[in-house]
Amino acid sequence: MFVARKKQLFLFSINVSAWEQKKLRNVVSYHSSMMIASDVKKYGKFDVYDPNKIVGKTDAEPFRSDYISIVKDGDAGRIRLLPKNTMILSTMGALIAKDPFKIDFLYYMLNAINDLSRERNGSIIPHIYFKDYGQNIYNLPSIPEQSKISSLFTYLDSLITLHQRG
Repeated sequence: MFVARKKQLFLFSINVSAWEQKKLRNVVSYHSSMMIASDVKKYGKFDVYDPNKIVGKTDAEPFRSDYISIVKDGDAGRIRLLPKNTMILSTMGALIAKDPFKIDFLYYMLNAINDLSRERNGSIIPHIYFKDYGQNIYNLPSIPEQSKISSLFTYLDSLITLHQRG
């Protein structure tokens, strides 16, 4: 795999044969939020996200590591990578990587595979449950490989964003 940066060319290989199958529940922990829209304030220490954007602030205890938010109801299964020291509304859940797994890699993997929307239940308001999609099995590389892959995709995301602004 090639990555060009500042007139340098980086080459790294990925050993796909060493990937292991793991259930999602074995690599992340699921956390619910009890925060409702009326709990959100104009001022506070920490940002609060709804499924689309920052909606306000709170002084409630935030998530202390980067995490994947997942919409539980409505647009069920949609994910976002959110920064540590933030909070989400109760319409979403948080997936936090268990040590030593890399949250960035897990986000890119889940986003690329996009299979969580297949776990939707309900006809009027679709919803999704961790007890169901936590059973999904994924192929995961070694931790150093997770770091390499997620670094590449983070770099590419930054490059795309930069070019979209220009």
